[in-house]
Amino acid sequence: MQEGFEDAEIRVAQVCSLDASGRVGDEGLKGFHENEPDMHPGGVLRSSGSFPIHLFFILTQIILSQYNVYQTNELNMNITIVIARFLLGLIFLTFGLNGFLHFLPASLPSGTAGQFVGALFVSHYLVAVFLLQLVAAGLLLINRYVPLALTLLAPIIVNILLFHLLMAPSGLALAIVVTVLWIVVFLSVRSAFVGLLLQRVPEPAITK
Repeated sequence: MQEGFEDAEIRVAQVCSLDASGRVGDEGLKGFHENEPDMHPGGVLRSSGSFPIHLFFILTQIILSQYNVYQTNELNMNITIVIARFLLGLIFLTFGLNGFLHFLPASLPSGTAGQFVGALFVSHYLVAVFLLQLVAAGLLLINRYVPLALTLLAPIIVNILLFHLLMAPSGLALAIVVTVLWIVVFLSVRSAFVGLLLQRVPEPAITK
């Protein structure tokens, strides 16, 4: 019987210790949520080293907002590239067709510019230029072989810029616009021109 009493005292002591530790934990949690009476104390992890759930949500919102900004910027950049490519193709399609159909009224410039254009026209040099413009414009509008189209247009644009810079400054504004459009489209496919910047091309290995 003495052993039975001792066992009963041990069990009572264990229950009291568990109940006391539970009350201490609840009191601590109630103190933590004293400004939020609607939240049950049991809704918070008891571990003092746990990651606060509200901080996790804040970090998630920040990451999502930054991702949305990145997606928006990328979308805007893609739209800009498409518009630049379309405008560049439309401009050279118009002037290329005008070289054969002459639907845009124009007069021969005076001075050195007139002599230069006259020599190009009489020698039929402009026929090749207009054909190259049409080919490049078509490739840009259908979005096929864009690097090839830019390669065909690059020397033409350089000549247009030099012509208006040195002989006919009145058309320089349009020449600058065309150059900017070309640069925008070029930057979107610049990876296709990486090989042009190699200082030396490695020689292929000779196999026997």
